[in-house]
Amino acid sequence: MENIRRNKKILARDINSGRLHPKTARKKEASEQNEVEGKFGTGKRSYSLGLIRVCLEETSETVVCLQFLVMNLEQKLKELLHHIFTE
Repeated sequence: MENIRRNKKILARDINSGRLHPKTARKKEASEQNEVEGKFGTGKRSYSLGLIRVCLEETSETVVCLQFLVMNLEQKLKELLHHIFTE
């Protein structure tokens, strides 16, 4: 419950402080959260993260971390191959 924000009317803007406007900051945070949740969705669909059934908590965390490592390595490999074959 502590991460939930209440929508309230913005009364003033602090243009000269260099800080993000509260509304812009909320949009940026929501965008980042959607990106993270999207990666979890991709992991569940493509890499069967939703099917992990391991008894110990440490083992479950290890399996999930390895799956995300594979996802990241696959993305980097695609970028590398694209770079090699497009030149």
